[in-house]
Amino acid sequence: MRANLIGRLRTMIFSALLIQALLFGIAGSAGAAPIFTFDSNAEGWTNQATEPFSVTFAPGEGFGEGEALAISATFPRDSYQIVHDEDSDWPTAPSFFQKITFDVRLVPGVEINPLVTGMQIRDNIGNESNVYLATDFIDLGGGWTRVVMAPTNLFDLPQSHDDVGINLHIGTTSAFENSLVMFIDNIAGVQSVPITVEIDIKPGSDPNSINPRSKVKIPVAIFTTSPFDTNPQSSCLASLTSTNTLSMFNAGI
Repeated sequence: MRANLIGRLRTMIFSALLIQALLFGIAGSAGAAPIFTFDSNAEGWTNQATEPFSVTFAPGEGFGEGEALAISATFPRDSYQIVHDEDSDWPTAPSFFQKITFDVRLVPGVEINPLVTGMQIRDNIGNESNVYLATDFIDLGGGWTRVVMAPTNLFDLPQSHDDVGINLHIGTTSAFENSLVMFIDNIAGVQSVPITVEIDIKPGSDPNSINPRSKVKIPVAIFTTSPFDTNPQSSCLASLTSTNTLSMFNAGI
């Protein structure tokens, strides 16, 4: 009886409600630009032309023992801007991506300066760029950290050059010279897109009626389906609109 009720509710709710999930880091729940994984070469990334540091392809040094980019200082410096030619999948439109991430493994003693770590995407020298700045750091284990960058209203990234194309700028809290500084892997831009999932409003109740004009909180069970994962790290806030659309938004957890 209970199984039949849930089945009917799933069918009814699935056809009546669209959950717009604006989620971070859930496979399949967000559209993404092609990820630079460096599994065969440097994929067009180089050092900023006038800066004294090197960017080289590093087989076996990437996240998960794949490949990466190795960044080494040749003269004392505390910032490193690596650049890539323009790419239609990485547009200059402000806040095009909900976030941009990259994975980094720092040499012992090196610490990132978040105030000058970010990305800017520019289509012409002198033009305003699409700027993202580091906001979060996620420990991936094995010495790897995922740097999460969010959109800003900045015209330029602090301490960066106005190179055309995709520019990843990484600042460190101290200057280094004649030494390896870090490895970079998995540079990715993520966009939000709507997805549809199955839910059960007021689990255990019969009937499952709701009043869209009510101000009270309504318990909703959200079912894990491919590609949607309801794990605790994907916590969201939800609201029911007057058009009977249940909208979910990332809760920053």
